[in-house]
Amino acid sequence: MSDGDGFDVLADETRAGIVRALAVARRDDPRNPHRSFSELQDDVGATDSGRFNYHLGKVRGHFVTQTEDGYTLSAVGQRAAGAILSGSFDDPPEHDPVDLDEDCGRCGEPVTAQYEDGLLLVGCENDHRFGDSLPPATIEENTLRESIDVLDAKMRGDVELARRGACPTCFGPVAWSFHRDLDPEAPVEQIYTAECQQCGQQLGVPPGLVVHDHPALVAAYRDAGVDLREQLLWTVDCCLPGASELVSEDPVRVAIDAGPHGDQRFVLDATADVVTAPNDASR
Repeated sequence: MSDGDGFDVLADETRAGIVRALAVARRDDPRNPHRSFSELQDDVGATDSGRFNYHLGKVRGHFVTQTEDGYTLSAVGQRAAGAILSGSFDDPPEHDPVDLDEDCGRCGEPVTAQYEDGLLLVGCENDHRFGDSLPPATIEENTLRESIDVLDAKMRGDVELARRGACPTCFGPVAWSFHRDLDPEAPVEQIYTAECQQCGQQLGVPPGLVVHDHPALVAAYRDAGVDLREQLLWTVDCCLPGASELVSEDPVRVAIDAGPHGDQRFVLDATADVVTAPNDASR
């Protein structure tokens, strides 16, 4: 299947319905997710067997696998089903801001959450904020308060993937770079960008977020009686905008003073690699 054909194939409601129905079958009976032709036709609600067979043929072999037991989703089909069922292609709803009963880790101001244009935004009135896309189904099935846990986990996972050289969207290779020439209205003065060399997706990462799980930082918080893994990112000082300082332009060196007492200094280079860390324990 050539680039772009997948979107064209699933643009048809019957074909998307086949993928959706097989996903539901897998959810309802993981040990036996197969459906016969007639069962699948009934699931989709198609009345014309010949027409249904035509559409099934369009997804069979790429999104759908046929075995002696019937039809089931392929690995690619499972990913496509996830996108369909999550509402990734639907118009996102909007929600008014919700107070989270939390304080910003940078300035101490109250933190709110708001979902608009497919983005869940969390931050304070001083523009110390995070935001990332979440599919509509996540917001509809959870409250905004519950959804921020999903946002936190997604951001951690996306940064970890990018640091390992993989795009969180398409898993293509990424290239890291450092930027200071940002929009004057941007809430950050400097940022790292992980840009996918395959799909062009750009992940903007505040410098402190690069080291949020560094062993030296985790240990410093543990010694202070805090499990850093249980702290939402926007409540951790170093992860927020304004927590870093450019200490050298040639070569680029960015310093972050982190930890419960702000005495854990990390220095990153132009590609977000840690060049020095507390006790010289760089990665």
